[in-house]
Amino acid sequence: MSVGSKNAQLGELNRIGIPVPLGFAITAFAYKRFLDSNGLGNRIRRCLEIVDIRSYETLVRVSDHVRGIVLSAPVPQDLVDTIESARAQLECAMPGVRLAVRSSGIGEDSIFSFAGQYATYLNVPGSDVVDVYRKVVASKFTPQAVYYFLSHALTEAELAMSVGCVPMVDAASAGVVYTRDPLRPERDVLLIHAVHGLGESLVDGSLSPDVFCVARGDLSCGIPLLSTSPPCS
Repeated sequence: MSVGSKNAQLGELNRIGIPVPLGFAITAFAYKRFLDSNGLGNRIRRCLEIVDIRSYETLVRVSDHVRGIVLSAPVPQDLVDTIESARAQLECAMPGVRLAVRSSGIGEDSIFSFAGQYATYLNVPGSDVVDVYRKVVASKFTPQAVYYFLSHALTEAELAMSVGCVPMVDAASAGVVYTRDPLRPERDVLLIHAVHGLGESLVDGSLSPDVFCVARGDLSCGIPLLSTSPPCS
C-alpha cells in the first residue's frame, strides 16, 4: 500500500461515492527516494540499533539526533518538482487553498495504531508544503513513535511514511466517530467525540470533547454523554 492506510481509506470513500476533499498523496516511494538521495537509511538504522527503549534519556537523545538529520536533509529536486506540480493543480481548482498535511505511514491506523505519534500540520500555505512534508517525515522518529515501533519488533524500513495533503475545511466543529463502542463493541451504536472548531485539540488531548451516543440503525439518540454518565443503551 504505497499511500498508507489513512490516504487509502480516503480513496475508498471516494470510490463508493462519499464526498472527499480534493487532494494528493506523497507516496511511500517518495519517502524512500528522500532517504536514499541523502544516504539517510543506513545512518538512521545505525542510530536506532543503539537505542535501549528502557532508557528514556537514550531514547530522547537518539530521537533528537535522527529528527535533526532528517530536517537538515534537502528534498531531492525531482520530488520537489512533483510535489509542486500536484500543488499547482490543486490550486488551479481551489485558488488560495490552505492545506492539512498529515502523516499516512505504512502500518498507521491498521493492526498497529501509532495514534497521536505522527505529525499533522494545519492551514499550511501551498508554498510551505515541501518543508512541512519533511517535518512530517521527521515526526516518524519522535521518542513515542520510536518506542512504539521498537517495542513491537518493527523496523524503520517496514514503516515508510506517506503523507496526505488535503484542503482545509472551514469547520464549525470536528471530531472522531467510532463505528463501534470500543469498550462495548456488542452494542449497536456509534460514539462521536466532538469539539468546537478544528479537531486538533481533541486529538492532542488539550480539550475534553462532548461525547454523543448514536443508534447505528436509525441514527437516533445523539444524547451528549458526560464522562460520569452511564453508557446509553
